[in-house]
Amino acid sequence: MKNTLLIFGLLLVLIFHAADVIAQEPLLKNDMESIIQRTENKNYDDFFDFLADVKKQSTDEALRSTIRKFRRKDILNAVDRINIYRLTGIFSRIQYKDELLMLLQELVAIPTDSLPGVNQYENPNIIKFGQVIERVAGGFGLAFRNVDNRIFEVILEGSGHTDDSFGIYTHGDVVPSDKQKWILEDGTQLDPYRMQLIGDKIYGRGTEDDKGPIVAALFAMKSIKESGLELKRDIRLIIETTEEIGGSGIKYYKERYQIPEYNVVLDNLYPVVTAEKGFVLILADFDIRETGGKGIEVVNITGGTTITQIPASSTVTLRTPEPSKVKAKLDTLADQFIEKNGRNFRIESATKEDTLEFTVYGVSAHSSVPETGVNPISRAFVFLHAAMQTIPFRKNHFTDAIQYVYDNYGLDFHGKKMGIDYSDEFMGPLTMTLTTVGLNEKRLQIGVSGRPPRGKAVQDLKKEIEEKLSAYKSKTSLAFGHSVRVWDYMYRNPKGAWINILLDVYSAATGQEAKPVSSNGGTTAKFLPNGVSFGPSMPGEKYMGHTANEFRKLSHLLLDTQMLTEMILRIGNLEKL
Repeated sequence: MKNTLLIFGLLLVLIFHAADVIAQEPLLKNDMESIIQRTENKNYDDFFDFLADVKKQSTDEALRSTIRKFRRKDILNAVDRINIYRLTGIFSRIQYKDELLMLLQELVAIPTDSLPGVNQYENPNIIKFGQVIERVAGGFGLAFRNVDNRIFEVILEGSGHTDDSFGIYTHGDVVPSDKQKWILEDGTQLDPYRMQLIGDKIYGRGTEDDKGPIVAALFAMKSIKESGLELKRDIRLIIETTEEIGGSGIKYYKERYQIPEYNVVLDNLYPVVTAEKGFVLILADFDIRETGGKGIEVVNITGGTTITQIPASSTVTLRTPEPSKVKAKLDTLADQFIEKNGRNFRIESATKEDTLEFTVYGVSAHSSVPETGVNPISRAFVFLHAAMQTIPFRKNHFTDAIQYVYDNYGLDFHGKKMGIDYSDEFMGPLTMTLTTVGLNEKRLQIGVSGRPPRGKAVQDLKKEIEEKLSAYKSKTSLAFGHSVRVWDYMYRNPKGAWINILLDVYSAATGQEAKPVSSNGGTTAKFLPNGVSFGPSMPGEKYMGHTANEFRKLSHLLLDTQMLTEMILRIGNLEKL
């Protein structure tokens, strides 16, 4: 009888555990979306409450088995662990959605662009920003370090199983904003420093670049901390304060602290960016000179606020004794110009006393991706050049600049007019685009932003551009000074389990094929050992950082939080990076 009972008991144990030996597959996009749909409108006490609800609702016996094993603290296999990490990511996005938006709203309200004549580490808004990060880190149970207001560092501490750490880089500074240009197509006036959620779009300066990613990373760390899931290594969220003005903050940090050997930057594209184009800055200075001859006088042309931004519009101011007559002629020429050059922009004009203003309306874009915008500045210059062929204009520094822009750049953004175009199979073509027009009492300055791929050495490209401009000056006798600066591209070919994890996290969450890509934009990755970028911009979607009406889709911000949570858990628990 005793033997019968013993055998019966052993059979029950075997049957009970056999229920947990079920063919398993990692959760994929459709599986995760189904869980999100069933749980996103519920409130949970904690991660374990969430798991209990997922288990209760699920018909997937393999997933139910994984949750049972996790709650019993049984040993998990590789697929079990991945699925628990993916469930943690889902929990992050649904549990903290409202808090996430509240924190992003608070950070957007702090204008962290640089102030004239003030060091960023002395900028009161940067100091205030750091204080908010410190408060949030403390509230989340995370360690915080202020590196002299150059870097704000938040640390999710691991178990000490490994002696290395993993770096996640973002930046808290932003580019300047012209509030007058933050107007939606329906006429809604936005404030760049007041976050607004309209539909699925979160508007505000920094929502995409780069305060949104900061918030996503912080809540991913909070979720892991509160879930009780352990990490083998420290995760360091390193927040730069000078990324938009040269990156001196990260250099300051590297002189004082050891940088992690492996790093991701949340300031570029998904899935994984392993190459970044370099940067070219061409400045042409035209001395202010007295107007000569008869005809219309160009007295001003507006450009963008920063070298990395293509603005949405450019306004030209003309002085003439017959503004109405000139307006009629220019309106006719404008219609012809628009028809000839794509019809993807418009020109509007208005008279006032002895002046005529016309504005070219294009599409704002980051200068690294000029093909995603319609440059109104280059169109204003090329249109003026066309007008000068049929209408008399008085010669001055503006007409000199108009000729310079037309001859060397035109509407092309690949350097073909200057004769410096080239391309790389992986990184793509050189881009060159006019972004700034600056006028003071002494000179008119034209700024061009370029993005060179690999294929030409820095000094060779610099020399080629300088020789082209010098030859042009000799040929045309146009008087202008110029400077050319070229920064090198970044090309990495990192291999290892951590790169495969980044690709797998993205592919599983989005259902899209994941492989390393190149980016036109430059980030902190170039300063970091084994530095690559992981989001936040989605492939095929226009990058909205640096533009008027900058926004981040709420659905994408929540997906960022979900993926970062899984990424941290998986990379944080690798035996070796």
